[in-house]
Amino acid sequence: MISQALELKETACIIVTTLKACGRRMATAESLTGGLIAASIISIPGASECLEEGYITYSDAAKSKMLGIPAENIREWKAVSENTARAMAEMAAKLADCEYGVSATGVAGPDKEDGQDVGTVFIGCSYPDENGGRACEVRRLSLSGTRNEIRTRTVVLALKLLLSHMPARQKDRR
Repeated sequence: MISQALELKETACIIVTTLKACGRRMATAESLTGGLIAASIISIPGASECLEEGYITYSDAAKSKMLGIPAENIREWKAVSENTARAMAEMAAKLADCEYGVSATGVAGPDKEDGQDVGTVFIGCSYPDENGGRACEVRRLSLSGTRNEIRTRTVVLALKLLLSHMPARQKDRR
């Protein structure tokens, strides 16, 4: 079985290689991962050609201030929600003027938040659709483990979500 650290590095490497090959860029909007998604991409040589910006929006106020998500929407939806993950991914891509936006929001523990159990995570990916428009996929995850295990697994799964929306002809070249 592949270790989580190796899986993370391999996935980040494929993303950087693919984005560079197709001339596309990405941005991140992170809450519970606190910049780990961006850091995993930055750890790969050549990342400066494909990572445009990273937003660490740990608080609700930061989500409003940095990403422009209306505070009333966050109050209504809650920070740990599908709608918030979608808005984070979409706004990251829009503000950075790039093709992909990746987001993560959730509860790493030790306590519940917004009525959500520890391990409840939402990841999002905003991407160009086949018709020249935009689309966004959000996934709800139920993870277990320590705080850092939940955060690391979130990063791996968020990057895999991004990878699933990238051009296939480039991904298959390993």
